[in-house]
Amino acid sequence: MSNAIFQKDFLIPELIKRTDYSILSLTQQEKKEMLPDNLRLLTNEIEKENVENTSLRFDKIEALSVSGFNAAIGAELKKYLTDLKSYYSKEYNAANAHKESIIENLIQSTDGQEALLMMKDNYENEGLADMLKNTTERVQIEESGHRLIRRFQPVYMIGAKNSLIRAPFYASQKNVFGVYHDTYWVNILVIWLMSVFLFVALYFDWLKKLINLSEKSSFRRKK
Repeated sequence: MSNAIFQKDFLIPELIKRTDYSILSLTQQEKKEMLPDNLRLLTNEIEKENVENTSLRFDKIEALSVSGFNAAIGAELKKYLTDLKSYYSKEYNAANAHKESIIENLIQSTDGQEALLMMKDNYENEGLADMLKNTTERVQIEESGHRLIRRFQPVYMIGAKNSLIRAPFYASQKNVFGVYHDTYWVNILVIWLMSVFLFVALYFDWLKKLINLSEKSSFRRKK
């Protein structure tokens, strides 16, 4: 649900804006210098989306270059982004309906809505929720290195499909060879592997051997 909100309300509107700028760059001289950077950003983000969402793809990535981009490609790209926004709007609506049904079931299984609100007051830490959802920050998306970086509700993010273990700080799941696992168990595994590696390194004196090898190499170069 959080991902759908980010896509339809933050990421895709920004990509549509960059597409509009790129189309205008074809006819307005003062905007032409923006074209390479905008096309590179669009390429990076759409390539990522093609990996993450295989049900709706843009297959003309190679045309998002200064030499290949034209008004027709721009129109196709804008239509794709509009369809993608509709896709995530439907995904959000389905998730929101599921959420409402869960809330309704909880209300019926407890002593009503007041009891549910009291339960929320007893167990929710508003300060922690604000920090994990990043609700106090005005900027929820920013550009860096020709990519758009998500700052919106980082606690609901997971590792990218094309990453190995690497994931945002608060991510609940990480990708390990194409399969998502809970961050807790992945981190435990990494700690154990590092511990085993360090034990073996200490047992066989790898650090001492590496230092001796470095010293011998430095001595030979001086000769």
